[in-house]
Amino acid sequence: MMQKKILHVPFTYYPDPCGGTEVYVAALCRFLNDAGIDHIIAASGKVKAIYEHEGLRVHRFVIHPALTQEMMYGEGDPTAAQNFARVLDEEHPDLVHYHSFTPAVSVLCLRETQKRSIPALVTYHTPTASCQRGTLMRWGTAPCDGEMRPGRCAACFLQSHGMSKPLAWVASFISPVTQPLALLPGLPNSVRAVLRATPLMTGRIDATREWWAGMVRVIALCEWTKQLLLLNGVPGSKINKVRHGLPAPFENRAAVRASNTPLKLAFLGRMDVNKGIDLLIQALRLAPELSVTLDLFTIAPQGDDALGRKLMSLAKEDARICFRAPVPAGEVVNTLRGYDALVVPSRWFETGPLVILEAFAAGIPVLGSNLGGIPEWVMHERNGLLVPEPTPTAWRDALSRLALEPGLLTRLQAGVHPPRTMREVAAEMKLIYEEILAA
Repeated sequence: MMQKKILHVPFTYYPDPCGGTEVYVAALCRFLNDAGIDHIIAASGKVKAIYEHEGLRVHRFVIHPALTQEMMYGEGDPTAAQNFARVLDEEHPDLVHYHSFTPAVSVLCLRETQKRSIPALVTYHTPTASCQRGTLMRWGTAPCDGEMRPGRCAACFLQSHGMSKPLAWVASFISPVTQPLALLPGLPNSVRAVLRATPLMTGRIDATREWWAGMVRVIALCEWTKQLLLLNGVPGSKINKVRHGLPAPFENRAAVRASNTPLKLAFLGRMDVNKGIDLLIQALRLAPELSVTLDLFTIAPQGDDALGRKLMSLAKEDARICFRAPVPAGEVVNTLRGYDALVVPSRWFETGPLVILEAFAAGIPVLGSNLGGIPEWVMHERNGLLVPEPTPTAWRDALSRLALEPGLLTRLQAGVHPPRTMREVAAEMKLIYEEILAA
């Protein structure tokens, strides 16, 4: 049995608040440990620390307290890279598996890995890995093909920060000329970014290409990610598609909704505009007569409750909608067994999301946006419904169908099958690790 040490590098790690990437990493490591692989975690933080979390050794390496635009859009944070290098020297891993690409986890970290002749691979978890808008939605409304092009990406990025589309195009076009003006003293960073938008984006794209080029493998969690990587010049021989999986067992629901009871819907996810909670609330406002309940398991980002206030205002006086505290990762499947369906109204490209598999593990169907990785899991009219566009009207129509169409919910529940498990994912990853280490 292979006895090797693998260092996993996500964006953050427990006990800090974590998202789907960290849930994935924790589960992968647990099953890789079962496969006889010693593995550890390295994640950025404000304070250096070494501790154990659920049997995993975790290193927190310190980042620079004030990031510059060069760090954010270029090669990354030198302080973080130097501290990450110390982790490499302390642990001497045989392989580094990156799960994040940020100023803290950057090409500077990759170069430290290369200096020590340690092979590295990366998993593309979210659109933020290549899209500075963070969503892969061009101008915020249309799916993007994902090709990184400095001028186009710069204009889209500027428009995401409030600039009109025509003005964003002009600013991106002239920014190679206006870039020297960004050196004038006293300018806000937002103005500096506009004055050098395309050069900044060029630097970020160059860093992203170096990042992928320096990896021995790039892991795609779904087909759209694989196609994006190919479009941006990553050789097909370097890409492995390894789909998501869940550690939770599958159990069919015994309970069937009675015809005279409200349809029970659940949403689980961050309180983020890209998650589309407002679409659900507005959809229900368009159908006040609809017999449904909607429980929103979410929480506002730390230090920013403006979105939460806005959403609660939208939901005001609708007794069908209830905001609830987030569900711990280990309790999601059991929680979902108490609902008729999960709703996933994402406005951005998901590589999962994992909550879809958790719904399937609970035996319930999914209503999801026809976008990104969602239609790779949700089969329209078989184990859920795909909503064709991110509008309240489209979501009202889908919710109405599920609540009112005779036999539809029962048929969709019957179409739910056991999801892929993390044990299967770990088995595939183990083979990839072995191939890399044997090269």
